[in-house]
Amino acid sequence: VYVVDATQRRIRRVRPDGIIEAFAGTGAEGYAGDGGPALEATFTAPGSIAVGPDGSVYVTDTYSTPEVYYMGVIRRIAPDGTIHRFAGVDAYCNSGWDWNAECNEEVPPLEAEVDSQVFGLAVSDEGTVCWSEWGWDRIRCVGLDGLVRSVAGGDVACGAWGSDPECGDGGPAAEAQIKEPRSLAFGPDGALYLVDAVTRIRRIGPDGIISLYAGMYGDQMAAVNGVPATESSIQAQDIVFGADGALYLINSDPQYLRSVRRIHDGVVHHVAGRKMYCAAGLDCEVGAPALDAELPNINELAVAPDGTLY
Repeated sequence: VYVVDATQRRIRRVRPDGIIEAFAGTGAEGYAGDGGPALEATFTAPGSIAVGPDGSVYVTDTYSTPEVYYMGVIRRIAPDGTIHRFAGVDAYCNSGWDWNAECNEEVPPLEAEVDSQVFGLAVSDEGTVCWSEWGWDRIRCVGLDGLVRSVAGGDVACGAWGSDPECGDGGPAAEAQIKEPRSLAFGPDGALYLVDAVTRIRRIGPDGIISLYAGMYGDQMAAVNGVPATESSIQAQDIVFGADGALYLINSDPQYLRSVRRIHDGVVHHVAGRKMYCAAGLDCEVGAPALDAELPNINELAVAPDGTLY
């Protein structure tokens, strides 16, 4: 299991024998070390993390100079332990931070700008690398041809004046609107799933068509357990697919501190997290049934090959 230790600016790894070890970063602040050993590199603000089919580990970071304030970058730690920049540039395109398709579409990743607010990162079984850009309301991917393309989102955010009430569902994802995208995950069906504005999860199929997978548009006061996923209120923070093909999500809403929900066959179920803070004297953490556990601060999920959910 790989862990982003953001406060220590390190990437750490928990081995199968339970031993935790440093994997990347010295703990010092600042962007440096590309081309050398990952353990000797430094990070500014490591964030999302994903593992590729060849064992490469991708992690988001930011790059800042006196001339450039917090450009986003994606870094790759190769199986041999060296770290490299995978996507992102050192300077603004055309001296500005507004979206510019000429600089960012159909270009190699090392020539593309990356938003400094990347909250989701995913790699497909074939090696396609995708990330969510919160500030630009876009999902972009580096395809197998090595070029960057927007696969969803655009100039108008979902829910903004002039946008489609259903934000393009049922049509091409590249023409759809999204808003403040967060976590991403590739499903066993090859589709890309994304958290959109925390209140819904959307699916981009291999055919490029986008659809609503969970949550709703508009009013969110609805049932949360044992109902169709598209009729349930959600406040999704992170998503991941289990070995059983189900989608698991961290949910945050007034009814629970943080909870874990499971969506399978289109139905959502609450599987972990209690509805209120644990009373004094009760053990609601280690050794407690998952539905009785107090989960106030979980932010990300991971699934092991044996199906264990972390």
